Amino acid sequence: MRLTFLRRNLGYKMFALVLSIMLYYVASVQQNPRLTRDQYVQPEVMQLPATLVIKERPALIQLTVSGTESELAQLDKDPLTALVDGSQVNPGLNRLPVTVSLPKGVSLNNAALPTVQFSAELKEKQPYSVDVDFSGTPPAGQEYADPIAKPGNVVVQGLEADLKRIGRIVASVEQKQDELTVERSVDLYAEDNQRRRVEGVEIVPEKVQVRVNLRPVPITKIMFLSVKLIGNPAPDYRIVSYSDPSPNQIVVRGAVEALSAQSSIPLRVDISGIKETVTKTVTVALPPGMSPQTALPPIQVRVIVEPTTAVDAGKTATPTPPPSPQPTASTTPAP
Repeated sequence: MRLTFLRRNLGYKMFALVLSIMLYYVASVQQNPRLTRDQYVQPEVMQLPATLVIKERPALIQLTVSGTESELAQLDKDPLTALVDGSQVNPGLNRLPVTVSLPKGVSLNNAALPTVQFSAELKEKQPYSVDVDFSGTPPAGQEYADPIAKPGNVVVQGLEADLKRIGRIVASVEQKQDELTVERSVDLYAEDNQRRRVEGVEIVPEKVQVRVNLRPVPITKIMFLSVKLIGNPAPDYRIVSYSDPSPNQIVVRGAVEALSAQSSIPLRVDISGIKETVTKTVTVALPPGMSPQTALPPIQVRVIVEPTTAVDAGKTATPTPPPSPQPTASTTPAP
């Protein structure tokens, strides 16, 4: 009797269970309704071949997503990503599908995933030297030497139009507090001639090692220039004389040890094969450890040349000086 009663009420119990679940679902949906939102996403091309670069990026795409308020709120923290398989990209115009990554609980309402259009181009390569921009204050009595970057040259890859905009490759270094000798790894970036960043190019390597050494502040000293003739004039010609250098002195700077060792700098003037009086413009070669205080002016030396036959003729026909005039008597009138 009891088993019959339980069997008779089992259907009611199952119906009540299903009804309660449906009522719970309806109440839950009413409390957490599913919302719809339009999202604009920038597709990114991934795994692009190393020989290619994107010339024109894909345009923004519109995606319609749905979810509860809390699920859609996660999109603010974890935005949608739209990816394009770059392994299928070729130079020129490309049309490829997009893969969308969705957070948990969020669904995509688009009937089909969009296809994006973009263009790619073969990379151009160009070598550049590295310019180090350094700022720092040395201790009293010392100064910073010129910065050294290793490697000093890099290769820049990218669109031909972007490479043409590059004026220099920069490693920017600023002295830290209480730092003396500066040495660190520095990121590189590209600038145009107006010191504006050039984006979208790849610098290989991305970093260089920069070192800036301290050295004693050099002193200055006035050095006189002394003419040193190199070579010989043409046969049957001789050097009569030469002028002092013009200018005949320069101001140099360097360490005390280097400057105290000498007071003049030889000026090498090549006279090989000359047959006439000439004015030579000479470049000053400074010894190691010296540098000019200012840009050196052109140094000129005048070398006077004459034939040796003129010298021989002068020896055989030496003019005789005229006789000195003799004093003559004068008559003084009588008083």
